[in-house]
Amino acid sequence: MAIAIREIPILTGQSAIDFVNETEKYSDRPVPRLSQKREMELRNIKEAYKHFVW
Repeated sequence: MAIAIREIPILTGQSAIDFVNETEKYSDRPVPRLSQKREMELRNIKEAYKHFVW
């Protein structure tokens, strides 16, 4: 018999409360961003995969 696997985890009870409290504690911190150089490297990698041949 197969068991359904949820694609999105759902927090309930104390776990949900703890999660929200932790996110609120760090909400004022800046969000890390990629540098312009790193973004360009990722774009180049993605483009290379589009043209990859076995």
